[in-house]
Amino acid sequence: MATFPDPYDTSGIDDLSVNDLIATIHHAAEKAETHPAFQGELPEYVTKASGLREIADGLEVARIAALGRDRDRLIEQKTLMAVGKQALIKNAGHIVLLSLHRNDPSLLLNASYQLKQKGPPKAVKSLLDLVPETSAKRGATGCALVIVKRAKQHASIEVQMTTGDPLVESNWNSLGIFNRSKIEKKGLTPATRVYFRARYHEDGLAGRWSPVVELIIT
Repeated sequence: MATFPDPYDTSGIDDLSVNDLIATIHHAAEKAETHPAFQGELPEYVTKASGLREIADGLEVARIAALGRDRDRLIEQKTLMAVGKQALIKNAGHIVLLSLHRNDPSLLLNASYQLKQKGPPKAVKSLLDLVPETSAKRGATGCALVIVKRAKQHASIEVQMTTGDPLVESNWNSLGIFNRSKIEKKGLTPATRVYFRARYHEDGLAGRWSPVVELIIT
């Protein structure tokens, strides 16, 4: 049986945590919006950008619901994670086959998937490929402290906040771009549910958003 070369390194998809998987699916959806391999009529096994976003949004809801460690919610989260991982892997295979069919290696580029290294791995990884580890905790009355674990000491981080539905993109407001790991937000209304997210900025470009973190203000 003939075999096809697989230029993508998809080996790490199965090991993604729920937070990293959500961010990875959103990134793939963003790329699929304009990538030539996802335009027009597509095979039924391919997931378009809108479908990827539905999976990621559903997984985010399941992730928050599973924070209480309820068994049924955890099972639902695990099931949705499997769906998301399969969608990423099948989409990668679709791009590879279309690239071979058209004899167009450029289709492999700018598709959110990492190409296998043909030589030694790069010593420095772009911050835009990383998702900042983000958390939040209560401060004094009406205050929240957002904590971002940065991959590099002087990395620039953008932090956004919303008190509305975190799944609605237009609800988010930027708190600014910072070169520090702890960002304090004052003047919040007690008993309000607040959501935060963060992403790296490098060379005038923005990276992927972190998973949303939730906090109830005291």
